Amino acid sequence: MLSSVADTVAKALRAWGYPQLSWTAADESERAASHLGGTAVTAAAAFDRSQVLLSRPGALPRALQIAEDTVDKLTADARTIGELETLGMLHLQAGLVTASLDGDPTAHLDEADELATRLGTAPAGQSILRNPTFGANNVALWRMSAAMEKRDASTVIKLAPTVDPELIPAMGRRAQYFVEIGRAYAMDKQWNASLAALLRAEHTAPQHVRNMSVVRELVGYMMRSARRDLASGDLGRLAQRIGAVPS
Repeated sequence: MLSSVADTVAKALRAWGYPQLSWTAADESERAASHLGGTAVTAAAAFDRSQVLLSRPGALPRALQIAEDTVDKLTADARTIGELETLGMLHLQAGLVTASLDGDPTAHLDEADELATRLGTAPAGQSILRNPTFGANNVALWRMSAAMEKRDASTVIKLAPTVDPELIPAMGRRAQYFVEIGRAYAMDKQWNASLAALLRAEHTAPQHVRNMSVVRELVGYMMRSARRDLASGDLGRLAQRIGAVPS
């Protein structure tokens, strides 16, 4: 129980902007469950640590090392649903960091896909930690994010229909799906399609999206680049709501 609570705390602290405390909580989660066996807790703690490092300038190589070293260590022993879920999420994280480093994330993303196909026949086991968001839909979503990291707009747009946003349980993550689509369309200067996606994101999780720096930057760019009639309509009103009105 302590391990599960500590992992939840680690994720919450990271989301609230306290990376060092998140790291400490991840350590506590792994320490609390070290005597129980299984791979789920170790995979989840490595995911948390790698996520913390992903947000730190210059720490991407270390973020990738933690994810890949843990994947290599745990792969042979992952059998239960909880173990496959947490290991799959770690592969997704490794793929995203690889893309952020301008590498090819395909191998990690394909491994995650393979783990997702095993969930239906895997034993339930007694994993303390699980990540029920992991599955084929989530893998496709992370493929979009990895493509966005590589600024591959055409791939993001191509992948978008393979994701069912209604199956994304977290509203913030569901909104992120539409933000990624908006960013991709903006890269192709398809302003109307980009705006439609951003408005869908805002409708899904208003406060979350309005506080996203990437959305403010994107809307500010669109205000400077799109046609005057678009900027004075829905785009201009969105810019007002998120504080992206250009000076």
